[in-house]
Amino acid sequence: METVKCKGYAGYFGLDDWWLNELTESDRHLVRENYSSNFDSTKIDYTSGTAIFHLHGAAFNNLQHFETAIKLIHKAEELLDSEASAEDGHFLFDAKVRLHQKNRSEPQLLIEACKQQISYSVEYGKIVRWEDGRDVIVHSGYNVIVRELEYQKKYDEAIKYAKQAKRQGWRNDWDKIILELEDKKGLK
Repeated sequence: METVKCKGYAGYFGLDDWWLNELTESDRHLVRENYSSNFDSTKIDYTSGTAIFHLHGAAFNNLQHFETAIKLIHKAEELLDSEASAEDGHFLFDAKVRLHQKNRSEPQLLIEACKQQISYSVEYGKIVRWEDGRDVIVHSGYNVIVRELEYQKKYDEAIKYAKQAKRQGWRNDWDKIILELEDKKGLK
């Protein structure tokens, strides 16, 4: 039987080695301080959240600490598989989108994160829509990729994503955005 080295979420999900060997003491401190002191200290017998849920939550709460947040996101991505829920995928990549928005040094990583979140949009949309089909939330992946592609003057691609978001029913004034993009495209 394997000896558990950590308590909390790290121990509960079998992340002991990663927690102790891949994160620095500074990383662990930031997770405890900004997300949960239970990440490695309090014995947990049950949590309704998945490991991915807690990792993306910790990353989201540490967006101002890029190196720590990216380590948390990468670990969550390692755990992401075909069994992961649409919610886990949506929120994991939402945290990744927001992290790369803050760190604008590599726009292609931001676009890739948006595409990763968008890959969960249909399944996640089924969870968050009202029964009558009305949209209830905005989709950060769609909003950000459209604006980033617009900034890069890639209007055709931006229009494609705006139309896709509209078709899927994500909240925004997509008709207005599409018209603005088409106008800018015409001025190129």
